[in-house]
Amino acid sequence: MILKSLVFNSSSEKLNFQDIDENTFSFYDLQLNVRKAISFLKSLDFSKYKTLGMIVSYNWKSFIWDIACQITGLTTMPIDRAYVLKNPYFLKILPVDFWLSDIDLPEINKISLNSYETYEPYFGKLLEKSADIFTYKITSGTTKDPKLLPCSSEHVFHMIEGIESIFPFKETGKLLISMPFSIFLQRILVYCAIRNNLEIVFTNPQRLVTYFQKCRPTIMIGVPHLLNSFYELHNKQTELGNKDSFQDFFGGKLECLWTGSSPISEKLLKIYADSNIPVYEGYGMTEVGMIAKNYPSKSKLNTVGSIFPGVQLRFDENNAIEVKIKHPPAKAYLNSNEVFPITEDGWIKTGDIGFLDNDGFLVLTGRIKETIILSNGKNIYPAMLEKQLLELDSICNVCVIGNSLPYLIAVIHPKKKTDYRNEILNYLRSINNLHAEFEKILFCIFTEEPFGEDNGFLNARLKLNRSAVENWASKLSDKFLIKV
Repeated sequence: MILKSLVFNSSSEKLNFQDIDENTFSFYDLQLNVRKAISFLKSLDFSKYKTLGMIVSYNWKSFIWDIACQITGLTTMPIDRAYVLKNPYFLKILPVDFWLSDIDLPEINKISLNSYETYEPYFGKLLEKSADIFTYKITSGTTKDPKLLPCSSEHVFHMIEGIESIFPFKETGKLLISMPFSIFLQRILVYCAIRNNLEIVFTNPQRLVTYFQKCRPTIMIGVPHLLNSFYELHNKQTELGNKDSFQDFFGGKLECLWTGSSPISEKLLKIYADSNIPVYEGYGMTEVGMIAKNYPSKSKLNTVGSIFPGVQLRFDENNAIEVKIKHPPAKAYLNSNEVFPITEDGWIKTGDIGFLDNDGFLVLTGRIKETIILSNGKNIYPAMLEKQLLELDSICNVCVIGNSLPYLIAVIHPKKKTDYRNEILNYLRSINNLHAEFEKILFCIFTEEPFGEDNGFLNARLKLNRSAVENWASKLSDKFLIKV
């Protein structure tokens, strides 16, 4: 059992944890609270599904519940909190016995995060074998309801062992956790941290920046949108007279910053590198797990890394990436009749376009479902264009659209409030000179509203929601179109 051996292994006695209120917990505190949570879970009737749904942020208490569930033989089903608040109906269609939740929701069998605290620790016999389903992985749900994928303990081991084989974890390290509990990769990193005696600090996105100085992390994970926000905030602080370096902004000890899920500009990567903050870009998908990763001894700019241990990769006739691993999560979705993307000979279709360069690094050039089909039938992969545009400092967010139109439009949120138009238009013209006629951006739309979850331009994982941007732009009159 993965978590039983982690938590009840004496070699982990050096572990320390810190919650959002800056309370510090020892390895003994972890064992004691996990045993209490086990007692509580054994008092409930999980005879129907043996599954605990989890609508929680990632904190000290949800971490305890996660471990207790696995040791008790229960399957966890993490669901994104933001999605549930907007779409509460989604919970009613899922096979769950009880829901662990830190938000109020009607018509669910709710368990409070604090429920275990009054129970006596359980010291009885523990299971010797994990449940057939360790947990459920969940897709981002950008265009439709998220899809849930059963995940075995073998797949979790594949991820843990692969990461540990390429990343040197130091016992003096400190992992800062701020992303939602439903992010599978972040949970895997926490398991790695336990195995390697790192200190683990839990916070939330609202307090993240203040925690840089308080806990001085060495490892953290963040999407490109977040990394860009950090850079902008540091610039603003510098303009106000703060003399701290960019490395000092993060507490001065950051050695490893993981990123992925969407393109990141070369310029931003170089800014971090020049500040002695290594950013390791990677690539994966829910149906497979990690596919490629840059890491300390093997990293290359403008790639998503070399092939992850235990992964085989090939390309079809259209350069679409197909992957095979020994222990995939599953071969069917729990809550969707959508056909699982697998070939007859067992290769999983990623839906991404790319190639391996001469050094064996994977380069992504586009995503099939994001392909823009112009009215003349030409196909455009917008991600590469957007990555080029994000090299300009004046552009904060961008989305290239143009489905069924005879031309491309760039929807742009500028960083500056004034005097940005000519600079951006001139840059667009210079980018156009590098491309064929049908790939040129002929118009742009400027919006003062940042891309975010509130307007739907970004999803809960802070990935670009193209359909929302397209829908918004389609309602604007032609007077908002600015010719490039």
